[in-house]
Amino acid sequence: MHSFPFLVASGLVLLQAFVAGSAIPHYFQDSQFTRRDLSVTKVQMELGPLLSRKSAIFGPSDPRWANETVRFNAAAIPDIKLVVQPAKEADIPAIVSAL
Repeated sequence: MHSFPFLVASGLVLLQAFVAGSAIPHYFQDSQFTRRDLSVTKVQMELGPLLSRKSAIFGPSDPRWANETVRFNAAAIPDIKLVVQPAKEADIPAIVSAL
């Protein structure tokens, strides 16, 4: 009768030791996926030369902004700072790795 609480306590101690000793996978760790405080000008200078000629990088002051940032679901509106439009499929890996 007294062995059940002992088993539960022992199990909790072992579980705590297991969890404390295990490494947290990188996808659960708190880290940034993109750089902060990027201006449109900075992205154009850094990323622009890596993309094909017809790719576009623009911010809120550009006339294309309203059309390119329209949302179909207004419930979860993201805070979009700039738009990068690849002209070729080969531009996508450069965009993802740079930002």
